[in-house]
Amino acid sequence: MRLLAKAIAPAILDAKLDGDKTRRAAWSGMFVASRDWMRTHRRWYTNQTLFVDMNLYRSHRALVAINPPQAWPEEQTRHYLYEAFGLSPWLGADTPNGPEKPWGASYFQITDKGLSRELGYVGGYGEILGEMVDAYDATHEPGQEGDPKLKAQIAKLQRARLYFRYPMADEDGFRAMRLETGVGWRDTHFPGGVTYAQRTSTDETAIYAAATAMTEHMGTPEELANSLAFLQIDISDPDCHAHTLEMSKKHVAGYRALLKDAIAAGELEPHDTLRMARAINAIAGGSLIAWAIFREGTAERWVRRDVETLLAPYRP
Repeated sequence: MRLLAKAIAPAILDAKLDGDKTRRAAWSGMFVASRDWMRTHRRWYTNQTLFVDMNLYRSHRALVAINPPQAWPEEQTRHYLYEAFGLSPWLGADTPNGPEKPWGASYFQITDKGLSRELGYVGGYGEILGEMVDAYDATHEPGQEGDPKLKAQIAKLQRARLYFRYPMADEDGFRAMRLETGVGWRDTHFPGGVTYAQRTSTDETAIYAAATAMTEHMGTPEELANSLAFLQIDISDPDCHAHTLEMSKKHVAGYRALLKDAIAAGELEPHDTLRMARAINAIAGGSLIAWAIFREGTAERWVRRDVETLLAPYRP
């Protein structure tokens, strides 16, 4: 709704439906009811409160787009995301007498080291980075930056989750990294699924995350230039080349596994995953160099856009 609001003509929004109610009024009533129900029914497990609070905030943003008088102030609504992200104490559901505070006034959903706080370590249900990115994206318009506090917290959780991956073969016998589930108190499957930087809300999103992972370490063209100097050694020195070749093969295998998952989930049309994996691997590096030349926007956005262009013809 937020993304399409400007494209919807006022005549369509203000057209009357059955009776005297307009489409704007009907949609606004739905979003108000959604927002108010979710604020009074917050769940305390981290992944669950993230789902609830993200959709509460999305309902708010929809109201801002089509009926601002019924929307709350931005600061009032965004604090629900801050609580779900562990940036502010999580106070539970709203009641007529204020927050219910089931765990007191100092319970945080995220630990100091960046893991979701429940009754212990959570494997599968702790992989919430995709949902966190979705919540972050709801705070900004396309092409703009979102809430910097949320973005920094996402990066913190991503680094913390990396300690819970271990090497093991995937279902096809390729070397891969798997998610630690043996000590997870809510996990029922072992071994855990193939997981690298993050397991996201969609497998297609994971492809973008993998393809842009290197941009986190290349914040400036100068940093990239320094890296390319080492690449010369990686290519010309036989010993270094052996390691570079092995790493590149792992990249392609990883991209291919993510592509297969996206196809199985119905997010991409069937195609030659090996050829596509090689193309993504080539674009991830080549696009980064192009960004250093054009110097428009951030490296992450530049690379992601090129990968999106590559995958666009294969979306259903």
